[in-house]
Amino acid sequence: MPEGENEGTTMTFSGQLLYNDPVSEDSHECTIGEDQEVTIGCDCNPHDTNSDWVLGDFELLDAIDCWAEVNCRLYPAQCEEDFYILDLIDLWAVADYQCGPEDTDKCFFWEIVP
Repeated sequence: MPEGENEGTTMTFSGQLLYNDPVSEDSHECTIGEDQEVTIGCDCNPHDTNSDWVLGDFELLDAIDCWAEVNCRLYPAQCEEDFYILDLIDLWAVADYQCGPEDTDKCFFWEIVP
C-alpha cells in the first residue's frame, strides 16, 4: 500500500506496471490503459481460490497438500513454510479474515476478523 494512503482510497495511474508475485515469484509487466483507477487494498490469500475472504475446508486441504509436496510453492520464497501453513490453519479455524495492518508480517499479511 502506498505510504500515507488508506485502504479504500482510489488512485489514478498511467505508464508501465511491473508486478512481482510474492508466491510464484513470477514477474508481470503491462501498460496501464483504459481503466487507470485502482482502489488500494490487499488481495485475498492465494489459497482462497474463490476469493470470498473465507478459507474453506478444501482450500485448506489443497494448501496442506502443496505444503507436503517437495516441488510446490506454497509461500513467498523468503518465508518459513511451517509457520505459513500454521497461519493458514488459524484463518481456516475462524473462517473470516481480512488484510492486516500496514506493519503486518510481510510473509503473511492477513488476520482474523475480530
